[in-house]
Parts: sequence; C-alpha cells; structure tokens
Amino acid sequence: MAAAPSTTVSLLVCVLGYGVFCASYIALTVNWRQRALLLWALPVIGSGLALGRARGETPDLLLFGFGGCLAALSFLLFFPRGKRKELNRRKAAGENIPDKEYEPPTWVNWTTVGAILAWIVFTFILFRG
Repeated sequence: MAAAPSTTVSLLVCVLGYGVFCASYIALTVNWRQRALLLWALPVIGSGLALGRARGETPDLLLFGFGGCLAALSFLLFFPRGKRKELNRRKAAGENIPDKEYEPPTWVNWTTVGAILAWIVFTFILFRG
C-alpha cells in the first residue's frame, strides 16, 4: 500500500482546491458584492478542520479531503451551462431572478455528490491504508 501524502502535498491539494473553487466562482460573478460569499467559505472550512481535529483526525487527511471536495464542488457553478454569468449580470443590474433559474440539472447534482463521495473514500483509503 502506498504511503499517505506528506503535509506539504496535503496543504497544496487544499490550497489548489480552494483556488479552483474561488477562481470558478469569481469567473461567474459580476461584482465584488456577489463575490463576498467566498469569505464565508473560510469560517466553514476552518470549523470543519477544527471539528475534524477535535475528533482526532490528522491535519493531512483533513486538508487533503477538503481540497478535493472543494474542487469537485466548483463543478456545480458552471450549470445551467452558459447562463450563470448572464443571470448574475441581470441580478447585479437589479432584476429579480427566481432561484429556480440558478438550479443545475439533477444529473449535475448527482455527479457532484458522486465525485465528492469518491474523493472522501479515496482520501480515507489513502490515509488509513
């Protein structure tokens, strides 16, 4: 069985995963008011890491797991395909956009859930093996 990734690799995966998520989100939003939501992701990640540490998980496992999950989560941002940025422009201009228009198709949701679960299983196999 292969050795678990080092702390450096785990930190790199976490930073890259968060970077992919942020870059995707910034690419699809119009102004900084819409992008302020990214700052709320930091306390969520921090509290998730703290909860994992309280349960006795290693920081490497947590960073590696969060990084991959955030990268997979960014897949949801690109659906409905080609319409997301236009919807954000209209919303920034003051138009009332129903939430239903922002919802991705069901297959995208299930694909993302599958990718996140696969990453979690891969992470646990890698670190528990």
